[in-house]
This record gives sequence, structure tokens and C-alpha cells, in this order.
Amino acid sequence: MNWKHPLFRAFFIWLMGMIGLIFLFSKDYYPLKTNRPPFQSTAQSTLYFKNLRSYFYFSYEDPASKFRVYRWKRWEDQWTTATPFVNWMLVENWRNDEVYALLKPNDQAIAQGYTVFISDFGNEQGADTLHLDEANSLEQEALAEKVYAALGSSEMPQFELKSNMDPTSGIPLFRSEKDLKALQTLLEDYFKWTGKR
Repeated sequence: MNWKHPLFRAFFIWLMGMIGLIFLFSKDYYPLKTNRPPFQSTAQSTLYFKNLRSYFYFSYEDPASKFRVYRWKRWEDQWTTATPFVNWMLVENWRNDEVYALLKPNDQAIAQGYTVFISDFGNEQGADTLHLDEANSLEQEALAEKVYAALGSSEMPQFELKSNMDPTSGIPLFRSEKDLKALQTLLEDYFKWTGKR
């Protein structure tokens, strides 16, 4: 093969141009589709998640409901620590082809009364408060959508876990860049699974 042939050079320049365009126009954040019903998953998206993305999650079957629960592996050690902690987990209701993104506090948070989740989205959107012991799946879905949109914007949201016994005490959550990126990845997986992304 003659590497100096003009046709080979033209193909090489074209190939490098296409690769450059992919890097130039690819984006990290995709807006959500609002025309999809909440929680619905498809066979294709479930297959994609279970074959490619479930590696990053610790999964188990809930004995009471028989739902499959997926928790991010990176945060798995925080479920058993003495520090109150809350995080999203993905819950697959395989009987109805539905997936839920639910905020769940660890045992220490429940024992100490830390069941109020505050999300501050900055000046434009303000703050949201979610009482974890009273919130239903629709409220948690709406909060997940707002958090995902805020993570894709230039202004990073702030999260705090407050006690319902002592409203002055609060525990900051997801402060590091790695934690925010992991949270964004978890929410991207959820919205891909439900077909909203």
C-alpha cells in the first residue's frame, strides 16, 4: 500500500475531520424529554442498563416487595457508617416495567431524625425541601429532574440533610466534584432507563 497516495491522504484528512467534529459538538448534558410518562421503562433500555451500566451498582432484591434495588457502588460504604447520609437509589419494579429514583437515608440518618433533604439550586430556581419520610415517588421524580437540570447548568446545586428534631443542625452532602459527577451519572442512568434522555 502506498501511504503517499493522494486518495489515502484525502481519506485520512476526512477521517480526522470527522473525529474532530464529534469531539467539538458532543455535549455532556442532554435536556430531558417531557412527553414520556414517569417511571416507564422499555425492554431495550432495561437490557442496556443491566448489560452495561449495572456493573457500577450494588444490587439486591428487596425481600418485602421483590423489587430489584440498585445503589451506586462508590457510596456503598456510607450506608453502614455512623454519619447520617442520604442518596438516590434506582428501584426496578419488573412486574409493571417501571423504574423509580428514590432518595433513601441510611439507618443513622433515620435514627437521628435526619429526614429533611434541602436542595438549593441558586438564585434563579431557589431551594426545594423534601421530607423523606413523607415523600412519594412522583415528588422524588420531580426533584430528580430538577437536580439533573441543575447539574447540567453552570451553577452547581448545594445539598443539605436536616434533622426534623433540630432544624438548626444540618449535614452538607455531595460537596466534592467527584460526588456531583457520580450523582449526575446516576441520574443520567435513571433517565436513560426511563427513556427521558
